[in-house]
Amino acid sequence: MALLKEHKWTPNNWSLKDKKIALVLRGALGVLFLYASVSKALDPFEFSKIVYNYQILPEPLIYPVAAVLPYLEATIGLCLILGIAKRGAALLAFLSMVVFSLALMVNLFRGINVDCGCFDVEVRSVSQARMYWYVLRDFTILFWAFIVLRQSVLRE
Repeated sequence: MALLKEHKWTPNNWSLKDKKIALVLRGALGVLFLYASVSKALDPFEFSKIVYNYQILPEPLIYPVAAVLPYLEATIGLCLILGIAKRGAALLAFLSMVVFSLALMVNLFRGINVDCGCFDVEVRSVSQARMYWYVLRDFTILFWAFIVLRQSVLRE
């Protein structure tokens, strides 16, 4: 147990394996964000219906968020894939996943089962079990984003 307390993650003691895992996760996270942006960017009106279904934002903000979010996701994805502004992209990916996870959890606890709108813009109702799956998936992606963020902070 004492050995675990003494270990500190710094750029110098990251093993090559840790660095490779972080690199793969950064690429995967980038591809995920880029893929998630495509259908939303192609049809922001349909995506705005999904944003509306969350019942979180005031109505005047729904379409602007639906219009801008896909391009933010695409920018984050491209930066992560290309290794440009890694720290900023990792931070934005992490914060985005925090917001997405919270939005899902708020609706789960309110009993509002909405399709997450993560990878397509088809408006459909989903089961509560599916909502739990979305939250679990988002927390997994949030963990990936944390690893990528931590690695980018330690390296730069």
